[in-house]
Amino acid sequence: MKTPRHYSAAMVIVAITGLAACTEPETGDRNGEQLFLKYCASCHKSSGGGNFLKGVPSAKHTRLTEKQILQLIYYGRPHSQMPTFPTLKLSEAKLIAGYVSNQLRRH
Repeated sequence: MKTPRHYSAAMVIVAITGLAACTEPETGDRNGEQLFLKYCASCHKSSGGGNFLKGVPSAKHTRLTEKQILQLIYYGRPHSQMPTFPTLKLSEAKLIAGYVSNQLRRH
């Protein structure tokens, strides 16, 4: 016969497992578009069109791969105006790169 001690241990495991599922995702409720608007649109415009006269390339028409975009966002580009974003989480940078590659280019 199981003792109350076994039931207590089982309840703790169930509670911990349930709480783990309730934690907020690393990026909260923000998606790639919202992150792009927050971090990138001030230079690249909300449309992704960039500003040729100011030397800001079009994100919408880039030929960079998603991985190259991620590296550019996360590490910047030497000798360019592209800033780095040290407070940006890698998961957020991935969402932005995915948005540029998979959604922004299509519109």
